[in-house]
Formats: sequence, structure tokens, C-alpha cells
Amino acid sequence: EELGLLGEALRSAMLVNTGLVAVLALFPGVWTGLLGLNDSSPQLWGLFCGFVFFNNPAYLTEYVYLLRDQSRSLLIYGIAVFVLQLAAVGLPPILGYGLEYCVAGMAGAAMLRWLWLLRLLGPAWRMRSHQTNRNALRRTAIPLAGSLLLGGTAVYLDGFIVAGAMGKEALAVFRYGARELPLVLLLANAFSTAASAEVADDLVAALRLIRERSQAMLKRFVPISVALLLSSHWWFPKVFRPEFAPSHSVFNIYLLLLIPRLLFPQTVLTGLGKTKVMFWISGFELALNASLSLLLVGPFGMQGVAWATVLAHFADKLLLMAYNYRVLKLRPSTYVNGPAFIGYSLILALAYLASLQIT
Repeated sequence: EELGLLGEALRSAMLVNTGLVAVLALFPGVWTGLLGLNDSSPQLWGLFCGFVFFNNPAYLTEYVYLLRDQSRSLLIYGIAVFVLQLAAVGLPPILGYGLEYCVAGMAGAAMLRWLWLLRLLGPAWRMRSHQTNRNALRRTAIPLAGSLLLGGTAVYLDGFIVAGAMGKEALAVFRYGARELPLVLLLANAFSTAASAEVADDLVAALRLIRERSQAMLKRFVPISVALLLSSHWWFPKVFRPEFAPSHSVFNIYLLLLIPRLLFPQTVLTGLGKTKVMFWISGFELALNASLSLLLVGPFGMQGVAWATVLAHFADKLLLMAYNYRVLKLRPSTYVNGPAFIGYSLILALAYLASLQIT
């Protein structure tokens, strides 16, 4: 039955993603015109659509590892994906190739991740679960899959906005910096998935667990982020190449995503099966991110696009928390340690301001 549910989840994700790719592919002139791409955009857009088609469903791989309790394999997979994506985006410009090769590399890496997901599932992706479970899963999974797909699209649209406004060479610089800490993403997603099951079983105990674990992750990762903020100007050009030294300013802004990443209102909603609101708020986040990116890229360059991502993600979490409070009558204090989050946010903000003075 578990195999059937996994297969149903993949089919739901592919269904939603196919619709997204169809919208992108059928109206390329609207999107490329909005993003200011040049005459090569038809080929570029085709590669991008291929990337979206394979990349978004591939995120289910992490959940397969989690459901099978294969934490070590999940860690190895996360590191491998990070290295693969870095090579796919970074090697072409180093070797003297243009933006098309970067996007082709991204699409190829996404296809490898998608094929690996099919290998993990084996025959499960073709299996059917019981009709009752299948209907319940679809009601929850399709909006959730749509939410994940919308959230995963923003970073790639940001890349096209940077390329359109600043030139193809700027994309590689932006991509090197536009990354969160992989371990934070891995642990936050893993915890959110596990805790959503706890919410379904015992809401009160799960809310207490979310409050305690989120605070523990703050204590662990804020000092690491502060150290990276204050030193990135030194180690970034040494770890990568001097040409990518400007990437550290984007990386520093992305480090601020640690705070909203460790807020878990979506975990509560997933556990309670309230995924439709997550889909609509994710759509709003994507629209806000794109709008702010287009607005800020002119005066602030790629740093403005990075700030748009941070602001949109904060807005997403605040709206979800507001829904939990207004509709579900769940006060934020039941699953968020407010004083701790405020304190650590101030520490991170001060470290960011100090990093500006250092550079």
C-alpha cells in the first residue's frame, strides 16, 4: 500500500508539473518578453521548459528516502545533487560557453535526478493504491505538489531575470551565490515531513515538538550562518574562482532565509490536510517574488533579486501563520518561540550589516 501511495504522489506531481510546463511552452513570448530575453530565447526557453519538467517532480526523491528511514542515503544524495548542480551551472562559463550550455546542464542534471527517483521507486510508480486512500491522497497531494512546484520555480525565474537585465555572464555569478546552506534545507524539509505526520496523530504534542525543534535548529545554525556572513568575502573567491567573488554578496542575502526556513506553519497545515491554502499562498509568493525581482533588479542588480526572494519567503510564512491563527485558531506561540526567533533574527541582521562594512 505504501508503494502505491508513493506512485500516486509521483503521478500527482507529474500531472501538476505538466500543466505548468504547458503554460510556459505555449506562451513563450509572454514570459520571454517579460523577462527581457534576447533573440536566442526560443531555444533557451525550450531548454528551460525541459528543466522544469524533470526538476520539480525530482524533489519527491527526498521524501522517498524519508519514508524509508534512509537518513544516510538522503545526506549522500543531498551532497551529490549540490555538487552536480554546481558543476552543471559553473563549468560551462569556466570553459567559455554561454548561457544556453548552463541551462542545458541544469536540464541534464534534473533529468538524472528524475531517473534516479524512478529507480528508487521501481515498479511503485505504476502501482495503484486502494481507491479510498487514492482519493484522499489526491485531495491532499495535488495542492501540495502544486505548492512545491510553484516554490521551486521562483529561483529559476530569478535567474532569467538576472540574465535578461544584466547579461548572460551575470547568471553564473548569481547562481554561485543564490544558494542556501544545504544542511539547513535538508534538515528543515526532513523535520517538516516527519512532524506533519505527528500533527495528524496528536496536534498538541506536535505543536510542542515543532516549537522545541525549531528553536534547537536556530541555536545550531545561526552561529554557523554568522561565521559564514563575516567570512564569505574572503573564502568565496578562494573556494571558487576570483571571477565569482561578487557572488558572495548574493550568498550573504540568501543566508538570511534561515529564519523563515525554520518557521513551520506549513507543517501544521500539511498534517491537518489543509493543503489548498498552501497552493494559493505559494502562487502569491511566486508572483510577489517575480514582481519584486523585476522592480529591484534595476537599482540593486542581482542583490535586489536576492532580496526579493527573502522578502517573498517571509511573506509566505507570515500569511500561513495568519491563516493558522484566523481560521484554525492556532496561536503562533504554540509552535514558534517568538522571543528566540526575534533574538536570533537580530543577531543575523547585525551580522549581515557587519559583513557590509567588512567588504
